[in-house]
Amino acid sequence: MIGQINVAVREMAPIQLNGDRRERDLLSGKNIGLINAIIDRFAKRGRMDEARRIFDAMDRRTAASWNCVIGGYARCGQPYLALLFFGLLHAEGLDPNGRSFVAALQACSSLAATEKGVRDLQGRIIKLRSLKRGLALHSQLQSGGFLVDRFVASALVDFYGKCGSVREALEIFQAAKLGTKDVVLWSAMISACSQGGEDELALELFELMLLEDGVEANARTLVAVLDACTNLGWLDRGGEIYSKFARTGTGISSSVFVSNSLMDMYAKWGRLLDCRRVFDGMIERDSVSWNVMIMGYAKGGEAERALELFTAMQALDVVVSSRTLVAVLQACLDMAEKEEARLVDGRPLKVASLEKALAFHSRFLDGLEDVYAANNLISLYAWCGSLDDAARVFDKMVIKDLVSWNIMIEAYTESGNHELALQEFSKMGLQGLKPDSQTFASVLKACGGLGALQAGQAIHRLIEEAGAESSPAVANSLVSFYGKCGDMVESRRVFDGFPDKDAVSWSALIAGYSRQGDSDAVFDLFERMQEFAKPDAVTFSSVLSVCCHAGLVDKGMEYFHAMCSDYGLSPSVEHVISMVDLLGRANRLEDALAVVESLPMKEVCSRIWMALLGACFKWKNGVIGEVAFDALSKVDDQGGTAYALMANIYSGSNNENLEVIAGSL
Repeated sequence: MIGQINVAVREMAPIQLNGDRRERDLLSGKNIGLINAIIDRFAKRGRMDEARRIFDAMDRRTAASWNCVIGGYARCGQPYLALLFFGLLHAEGLDPNGRSFVAALQACSSLAATEKGVRDLQGRIIKLRSLKRGLALHSQLQSGGFLVDRFVASALVDFYGKCGSVREALEIFQAAKLGTKDVVLWSAMISACSQGGEDELALELFELMLLEDGVEANARTLVAVLDACTNLGWLDRGGEIYSKFARTGTGISSSVFVSNSLMDMYAKWGRLLDCRRVFDGMIERDSVSWNVMIMGYAKGGEAERALELFTAMQALDVVVSSRTLVAVLQACLDMAEKEEARLVDGRPLKVASLEKALAFHSRFLDGLEDVYAANNLISLYAWCGSLDDAARVFDKMVIKDLVSWNIMIEAYTESGNHELALQEFSKMGLQGLKPDSQTFASVLKACGGLGALQAGQAIHRLIEEAGAESSPAVANSLVSFYGKCGDMVESRRVFDGFPDKDAVSWSALIAGYSRQGDSDAVFDLFERMQEFAKPDAVTFSSVLSVCCHAGLVDKGMEYFHAMCSDYGLSPSVEHVISMVDLLGRANRLEDALAVVESLPMKEVCSRIWMALLGACFKWKNGVIGEVAFDALSKVDDQGGTAYALMANIYSGSNNENLEVIAGSL
C-alpha cells in the first residue's frame, strides 16, 4: 500500500483503497505524518476528490489533516466547503492552529471578492456578509493569541481589505508590524488599501516600506501598487515605479503577474499603445495577458483588432477562458452598436454582427454555463435585433442572475414588445429575485408603452416598498409613465417630490404635457427648466410637437432655430418632420422646403421627403411636390405610396404630367 501511495503521489493518480490490513495500518494513525503529506499534495494540485477519499478513510485525524482539506478547498474556489470543514474541526474536539485560521480567512476573502457589497456614507463599498463571517474568526484567533503569527496577521489584513474595511486592516498591520519586518504583511496592507479605496495611502505605505531595513518588494507588492495607480489614474507614476524595478535587475518586473497589472492599468485608461507595447515585450504570457489586451481593444473601440488578437490567441493554443469569451463578446457588441440596421422580413437587423454572433455562439458558447458570458451574449443578440436568439440563450440558462433578467426585460421593452417585458417581470418575481432600479425603469417604460395605468400603479407600489423611488432612473421613469398614461397630476407629484432633477426629469414632464396639448404648461416648464438644466434634443421634440398641434408656426420656428444656434443641437429626423408638419399645415411649403434643404444631404432620409410630399398632397402643390418626389427616387424607393401621392397632387392641380406619373404606377 505504501508503494501504491508513493506511486500515486508521483503520478497524481487516484488511489484505490481496498481495506486490507496494511492499508488499515497505514490509515490507523501509525503513519499519520505521511498520510497528511499525501492529502496535502493532492489538495495543492486541486485534486480534492482524491484528498477527501484518503481523509475520509483515516481512523484518526490531527489538526494538520483537517488543515490540508480546509486549505485545499480554500485554494480551489470552494470557500463554503473550506468554512464547513473549519467548523467540523471544532466538532471533532480539535483546536485550530495558525494554518487553520489562514485557510479559513482565505475562504472568507474569496467570498468577499464575489460579494456585491453596499456603499457606506463615504462611498466605499463594504462586503457586510463576508465581514460578519470574518469578525467571528478574528474574535477566535485573537482570544487564542494567534495574531503574533505573521501569516495569520497577513491573511486577516488581506481579508479586511477585500471587505473594504481598511481601518480594521490598518489596526492589525500596525500592531503586527511592531514585532516583524515581513514583505508579506506590507504587501497585504498595501493591497488592502488599494482594494478599499485608499489608494494614496497605499502608495504612501509603499514608500515607507522601501525605507524599511530588510524588507524588499516582491511581485505581489508591485501588483498592489500598480492597482492603486490604476484606481487613481496615475499612469505615469505607475510606469515610473515599474521602470525603477525593471532597472534593478531583480526579475520582479518581468513577472507575468506584474506585466498583466501594468497592461491592465494602461488598458483601463485607454492607453492602448502602451498596453500593446508591454504585451509585445513580454517574454512569457498567460491567458490573462491575452484577455487584458483583447478587452482593452474591445472597450477602446477597436473591435477589429480585438478579434484579430483572438484569432492569433487560438492559433497559439492559448486556453480560451470565460473571461476571453466575454472580451470577444464586448468587441462584437461594439461592432453591433456601430452597424446600421436594415429591414429583413420587416424586422430591423444588424446582419453582419448577427452572423458573427451566431458563428461565435455555435463554436465557443454552446452549452454555456458562465452567467456573465451568457448575459453578454443575450445583450449582443438584442443589439443585433434578434430577440428570438436572445430569448433562446436566456431560456437555456441554468442559473440566471438579476442582470440576466434585466437585460431580457429591457430588450423586450426597447423593441416595443411591452407585453413580453411584463411577462418576464412577472416570472422574475416568481423566482424570488428582487427587482432593482434598472428593472423598475424598464417595466415602467413597458407600462407606458401599453398605456397600462393600473399595472404601472401596482409597480409604483412595489417601488415604494423597496425604497427605490429616490433613484433618478426610477423617478424619471415614473414621471414619464404617468405622462404617457395621461395622469399629469401624479406625474407632477412625483416630479415635485424628487429633489435631484436633471434634464431627463424636466423633459419627461414636458413630454407629458405636450401629449396633452397643454402648450402653456410646456412653454412655462421649458423656461423654468433652463434655470436648473440644459434642454436636450428630447425636450425640443416635445416643444416642437406641441407647437405643431397648436398651430403655433412662428413660435415653432423660433424654437427650432434656437435649438440649432443657441443650444448647439443638431436636428434629428423627428425634429425636421415636426417642422415640415408644422409648416405644411400652415401651407408654408416653401419654408418647409428651405428647412429640409438647409440640412446636410446625408442627413435627409426618405421619411423627411415623404412628410414634405404628404404636405404637398394636402395643398396640391405640384412644384414643391416634384422636388420631394425626385429626391425620394434618389434616396429611397417608397414603392407605390410616393407615386400615388404625386398622382393625386397632379390630379388636383390638373397638371399635364399626370399621364407620366400614372403610367409609372
